[in-house]
Amino acid sequence: MKKDITWSSYFEDEERFADFVNCFGCNGVQYVQEKDVHTEDTKGSFMVQKDAFSKMRDVVRRVVFGVNFCIIGIENQEVIDYAYPLRELTYTVANYEKQRRKIARKVKKLPQSMLQRSEYFYRFRKTDRLKPTITFLLYSGLEEWDGSTDLQGMLDLTQLPEDLRDKVQNYRVNLIEIRKLSEEQISELKTDLKQVLQFIKCSQDKTAIRTLLQNDTSYQKVEKDAYLVMSQYTHSEQLLQEADVQEEGGYVNMCKAIDDIYEDGVLEGQMRGRAQGREEGRAEGRNELIIKMLGKGKTVEEIADICDLEYDKVQQIQEIYLMKL
Repeated sequence: MKKDITWSSYFEDEERFADFVNCFGCNGVQYVQEKDVHTEDTKGSFMVQKDAFSKMRDVVRRVVFGVNFCIIGIENQEVIDYAYPLRELTYTVANYEKQRRKIARKVKKLPQSMLQRSEYFYRFRKTDRLKPTITFLLYSGLEEWDGSTDLQGMLDLTQLPEDLRDKVQNYRVNLIEIRKLSEEQISELKTDLKQVLQFIKCSQDKTAIRTLLQNDTSYQKVEKDAYLVMSQYTHSEQLLQEADVQEEGGYVNMCKAIDDIYEDGVLEGQMRGRAQGREEGRAEGRNELIIKMLGKGKTVEEIADICDLEYDKVQQIQEIYLMKL
């Protein structure tokens, strides 16, 4: 299961999406409520000359603010994309172009007498407005993001006069690095997004995970879609499978799932250790037998044939035997 799909499913919950926007877009102020979040088409397209471009977003919602609204998207990224600012810019352009086409269709239906010449020609009135589009980059990679966080960071501005450089348009990326979030930032969250981000933040440290689960009882009852998001960052297929084993009434006990896997791992390690001990015992007995045969004058070829071993293996034991003489 791809992380993009699990994140998309997770953020279908309007309350979580509102929580995300309030925390990372509004500095913790509770401007957005669950009822303000509405579905929005994730696909946008635009034309450059005769070529058509289509862009699909991970998560997009229409968020209402009074009588107005804006389009807010979340892009999930685990690997650094050094061309990301340009990629996000195309998402934004695609959405604005989609809005412009919708306005153009409405203007086209109006009588020409109601429009100025330029409005009729370009199908966009002086009073028409596009709705703002905002995107957040939710980065969960292990490496610190060292790519550019704006379009100008991708441009070669060498030797451009400063006056001219100031006129180069820029596009800024709203980067959220999960593994660098402070406890203060995460504490602003009101939904289980808090537990999800805390878990991902320490997902590569088994000791930190166990401490986190022991100190926060809310992990004993997490919704399945939240569990699936968290599980993918442990890279444990067994933990993903535990979702069906532990699920009860749409909830999963993350603490129990982790404990079961830990206990299975300890048991597996003990079994592997015993098997390794038996193998080492057999190897030691075989080596003693080979040394005895060498002492009685058997050749390496004869011993390899008798013990069904490779010639090089017997020769190595012979070299050790001769060094001890």
